Amino acid sequence: MSLVPVLGLFLMQLIGVADAASLPFLHSLLACVDVVELLMLVRLGVVSEEQLKDAIATHLRLVLSSHGADAMRPTHQLAMHMSNMLATLGTLLSCLVMERLHRLLKRRTLNRRNLKSCEIGCIEDITVN
Repeated sequence: MSLVPVLGLFLMQLIGVADAASLPFLHSLLACVDVVELLMLVRLGVVSEEQLKDAIATHLRLVLSSHGADAMRPTHQLAMHMSNMLATLGTLLSCLVMERLHRLLKRRTLNRRNLKSCEIGCIEDITVN
């Protein structure tokens, strides 16, 4: 995450020399960098839910205009709920712990040959080891 500001500076420099066809894509990426920077500042308590909502809406609007409706994914719609979570909880919950647990499960199930009792074997592997 510490490379995000550097990426933002790089994108701003690219916008200065880019051709007209690539400008919408660069503006979309720059708006994404703005959202990520705001998400990094949420834990410090300096970001309001309105700031986050506006930044996400701007990014989604730019994605829609540059990439089209086919590029929109469910995660784009889910991002709109982050400002509500910030307003309700006062912070945003991190999913990194769940990703680490998911990685543990994938590591234990990747080379499993016996699929007859796969679930029981996976749970045994995770809880015993």
